This record gives sequence, C-alpha cells and structure tokens, in this order.
Amino acid sequence: DAVRRVLRVRMRLGEFDPPERLPWNGLTLDVVDSPAHRALARDVARQSIVLLQNRGGLLPLDPAALKRVAVIGPHADRITVNNYNGRFRDAVTALQGLRAALPPGCEISHSVGAPLDGRPHPWLKEDAPVVDAAVEKARAVEAAAAAEFAIVFVGTNQTIEHEGRDRKTLDLPAPQLDLVKAVVAVNPRTIVVLMSAGP
Repeated sequence: DAVRRVLRVRMRLGEFDPPERLPWNGLTLDVVDSPAHRALARDVARQSIVLLQNRGGLLPLDPAALKRVAVIGPHADRITVNNYNGRFRDAVTALQGLRAALPPGCEISHSVGAPLDGRPHPWLKEDAPVVDAAVEKARAVEAAAAAEFAIVFVGTNQTIEHEGRDRKTLDLPAPQLDLVKAVVAVNPRTIVVLMSAGP
C-alpha cells in the first residue's frame, strides 16, 4: 500500500514520462521566487497555521491598540527549517515580522528565555547559541510581567528531530515547557506559538 501511494504521486508528477510531455518542462528560472509564487507561499503559510485554543477570545490582537509586547523564546528570532525545505532568500524571523507589523509606538522587548533543548550539537552548523537558562528565563519572566501581551515562540529544530532521529516523546523540551509555564504565571495574556522542524 505504501509503495502504491508513493508511485501514484510520482506518476502524477510525470517522473516516468518523456520530458517533452511535461507541461512544466519549459519553465524558465524567472518563475523561481517570482512575486506570484511568493504571494502563493505566504497564503499557504497563513492557511497552514492551526489555532489550538483561544481562551477568553485573546486573539486576534488589535495591533493599533498595543503599547508593550514581550516577544520570547528560542524560535522568536531564528529561522527554523526542516529536512526538505528549498533554498530561500529574504527570510523574516517572527521578531522581525512583529517589529514590521506593530505600530511605531509599540514597545517590543525580546528575550530568548530558554535553550532549544539544553544539549550541544556540534555537528549542526545552525545550532542555537549557548544560553544561561536561568538568566534567560528570569529576563523573559520580567519582560512578560511588564508587557500587555507575551508571545512565546517554542518548538524544535533539527537537533531534536529529523529523519533518522526518533523522539521518545512529543513534549516540548523541558526548558521550553518551564519557560511557557513561568511566563503564563506572570502574564495570563500569553500567546504560545509552536514552531517545529518536523510534523
């Protein structure tokens, strides 16, 4: 069954057909990263977001009304990709996107808050910087307590999950889970965004 499903997709993609029969064989490189494709990618990204809970109708936020926001987490200011991503340019982190989207008068504080998983991974070039978990967590809690809203970006990267590396649990790494609990304890107006390197 699994082989049949894979082969069916490959057949539909035309992988076994002569090149001249493929409608996309004549495409030129000018369509790569074109404005139309970027717009489509943005629309697909929007539609792929899943809202798990919205306690008390916290979302959507009114950007014009925001005065102070704490942006927290190891994924707030980094691009996280998985094993099968293409090359991209002009990538924007969540922090950069929020700075661009929120009004100029809105104060944005940023803290890493926690390491991705607390373990070094020297073979991975994109490894997160080493952070002092206790110091970062204290900074994050302080920023969250002083803000109207806290937005915490947590999840995984290739150091935690990728092809050929199984996980024993689907829980967040302990430092990140502790961070979320500490931030929610001081600011119940907290939005948690899960960003992962895999499904």
